[in-house]
Amino acid sequence: MLRDIYLGLKFSFSYFSILPIKFKQSDDLSKKEILKYMILFLPFVGMTLSFLVVIGHQLFDNSLFISLIFSVFYFILYGFIHTEAIADVVDAVYATHGGKDPYIVIKEPTVGAMGLLYTVSFLILKIASLTYILYEQCYLEFIVISILSRMMVISGVVLNEFKSSFISMIKSNLNKANSSVFFIVYSFISYYMIGIEFFWLLIISIIVSIIIIKNLFNKLGFINGDVMGFKLELNELVLMTTILLI
Repeated sequence: MLRDIYLGLKFSFSYFSILPIKFKQSDDLSKKEILKYMILFLPFVGMTLSFLVVIGHQLFDNSLFISLIFSVFYFILYGFIHTEAIADVVDAVYATHGGKDPYIVIKEPTVGAMGLLYTVSFLILKIASLTYILYEQCYLEFIVISILSRMMVISGVVLNEFKSSFISMIKSNLNKANSSVFFIVYSFISYYMIGIEFFWLLIISIIVSIIIIKNLFNKLGFINGDVMGFKLELNELVLMTTILLI
């Protein structure tokens, strides 16, 4: 049991970040228990990566340039894995306009013009938002946002059906009971950091998640890992913008 949790934690960092993680040849990462903990530790990975960004930012004199560097560093730490989903999802949505199969398009390794344009536009907006988040030293809010956006991925996996064998395998051993425990723990940590503001961000995050999932399912006819990555990234952008506006 403890070894499955440990391997699930390592697998989560290995899959969702570029941090160097090593495994033994005897480690069976296909076990359902390990896959379950891999997704449950996703918010912890986000919290760790954002914490590393905050620590690095504090080592230098605060300036817009330094803030810009570390906002990009945040993307690098998770290998742009979620950002890549934006290009795939946008291409799939536009493929439906031309009568193409969106599932085939979303799985293609190439990126279309619309996917590229939307991804670049998103990167500009998110980097700008995160730059000002760091420049204004809203460190705790940033860490909470990185937790919240990934909490919504867990809830999405629990509540939706997927056209993805990998996520379906994770979902098969993920129930509301064990995911609720992690959800409560992450909520407590977030509340401890920023107080009542956490609940406002949580409400916004839930609303954004519902809108994204509903609209993309209506357009694509399915939900997969790319849709979840798209939701994570857009959630973070909306929450960062909210912090900057209030």
